[in-house]
Amino acid sequence: MVNHHLQDAAGRTFLHWAAELGYINVVGSLLDMFELYPHAVTWDGETPADLARRRGHQNVLHRIQNHRPPQVQGSPEELYNQLLSRITQGDDYVQGCHLLCSGAPLESPSGSSTQPLPLAITSNRREMVSLLLVAGAPLTTTCNGFNLLTLAWFSPDVTPPVQVIITR
Repeated sequence: MVNHHLQDAAGRTFLHWAAELGYINVVGSLLDMFELYPHAVTWDGETPADLARRRGHQNVLHRIQNHRPPQVQGSPEELYNQLLSRITQGDDYVQGCHLLCSGAPLESPSGSSTQPLPLAITSNRREMVSLLLVAGAPLTTTCNGFNLLTLAWFSPDVTPPVQVIITR
């Protein structure tokens, strides 16, 4: 059971570490084979491209900047609804990544009360929760008066892996 967008204490993912260390083959594999989200942000808002740039790894930076995941067509509202639909259907982070890279917003463009991160938590979607967190989903979101941590720990169908991700 691998969590592809697992974050360490600083919010770095596998892709962040590979980019900072200049491991271009690993970066390529993470982007092409595992289809990780290329714009993942740390707690300080740094992307893998930012870390590669700071360390002078121009080949890695170029590889990340030229990565083109499959695009999904649609308006922001349509992409948002597709993201919600993907979350309800399963834990397919790859399709979630494609939607986010295509411009799916993390918050409802129309003001809908259904938000992706609380939906992923209550649906027990470990990979989608991690993806939404690295994509910068708002942590101040509430659902039925509960903050995300309370939602994770008091929703009956949420398993410990999702609870731990939210607690970190």
